[in-house]
Amino acid sequence: MKDYVKFKGVRELLKKDTITVEERVQITEQMMITITDLISAKDTENKDFLNGIIKYGGVPIIGGALVLEVVILGVRY
Repeated sequence: MKDYVKFKGVRELLKKDTITVEERVQITEQMMITITDLISAKDTENKDFLNGIIKYGGVPIIGGALVLEVVILGVRY
């Protein structure tokens, strides 16, 4: 949420007529770099989360789901 507020201020700055084209380009490029860094950080966080699930709970959860399916539906051959 704090990043949204920060970018909202930058958008307001870009709307002003008092800044030059070069300043607009520089601000836009810096914003793109910042957004890319935020996306990368979130991607890393999600990968760590998924790796934790797989490492600690993925196999038991999948195994439990399969056992539950067999119990509920029965084995059909």
